Amino acid sequence: MAELLITEIDGIGEAEYFKVNAELGVNMETGEGDWPVGLIRHTAGITDAGLIVVEIWESREAQGAELPRLGAAIQKLGLQGLTMRSKWASKLLAHPPDKAS
Repeated sequence: MAELLITEIDGIGEAEYFKVNAELGVNMETGEGDWPVGLIRHTAGITDAGLIVVEIWESREAQGAELPRLGAAIQKLGLQGLTMRSKWASKLLAHPPDKAS
């Protein structure tokens, strides 16, 4: 069953977000690239405090398998040590909006 992960990262902005994704081989403007295995959906936004990322993964294990790759990109760009909070929702309740008019 798919699981939802919400991550907040203080002190990071749009420029750093795009640099990390470029390091991972993902083009956020075109959607092309080397996306993580098991990632179903990825959305991010900038807040007053930093960045919030909302992802849907096939499983927590799939996300965990990608952490070394993400950690290496963060380390290479010198972004380690930022305050980060993550929460999992183990029961995903999702419904597409009704677009009928």
